Amino acid sequence: MTVINIVRLEDLPPQLKSVVETKLHETSANDLRELQASIQSSPAAMTMLAQNGLNVTQVVAAAVDPTGILTLVIQDTA
Repeated sequence: MTVINIVRLEDLPPQLKSVVETKLHETSANDLRELQASIQSSPAAMTMLAQNGLNVTQVVAAAVDPTGILTLVIQDTA
């Protein structure tokens, strides 16, 4: 089973939030759509989002750590 964490952009530590926001400004709308399409292809990720009352369009970043944990960064205003 895949471990998935969902973190709100607003809840990130200030230094990490700054890094993610900088990356977001450099990300094209098309790249963001591709990320969201990739997440949509993961039933586990979609289930986790739904269980938290979230929509894939709120995902603005994702990362997989070396142990395989997927972290989805969501933004309420996305």
